[in-house]
Amino acid sequence: MEEPHRTAALAFTALVLARSLPARWRAAVTVLESAALLGVGTGRLVHGEHYLGDVVGAVVGAVVGAVVGVAGVGLLVTAALRLTAPVRAAHPYRS
Repeated sequence: MEEPHRTAALAFTALVLARSLPARWRAAVTVLESAALLGVGTGRLVHGEHYLGDVVGAVVGAVVGAVVGVAGVGLLVTAALRLTAPVRAAHPYRS
């Protein structure tokens, strides 16, 4: 059985990755992933497997986790690029 936070994380990841697709595919992925996310969340509520707060918390947690993860990777890449950037020594005969 799939948990809502996993579904939310996968849906959010697909939406982020869809940004690199052409516009018509991006729209299709957005609609399909949103429908999947809403369908799983609604199904869990209807069948009594989770409370509304569980489903909303899972979605919010997945979005916040993805944002923090992307920001962390961005900071690490920026730091790595600064460490590996070539250092230009001042040439004594050029101004």
